[in-house]
Amino acid sequence: MSNREYPSASVGRPKNLLTRRQIRARAEEVKTLSSIEISPDPKDEPFCLCAEQGMADFIVTLDPKDFPADRLKAEVVSPDLFPV
Repeated sequence: MSNREYPSASVGRPKNLLTRRQIRARAEEVKTLSSIEISPDPKDEPFCLCAEQGMADFIVTLDPKDFPADRLKAEVVSPDLFPV
């Protein structure tokens, strides 16, 4: 994958489609109880663990190298798949 630069306006747009209130209303708390390491980036490890233990179908990220598909059940996808 190339190191494309994304304009700042397009990076934040997908996450702004829902308001914080809508996100909280639909959110479900997931407690991670595992100490296994999935991601090569320690900062992304909580997201990997949450996706695994929360049985997520997808992880949407601009940095797929930190979410190894061979170690996750969730499908790792780019925000480019979601037209704005």
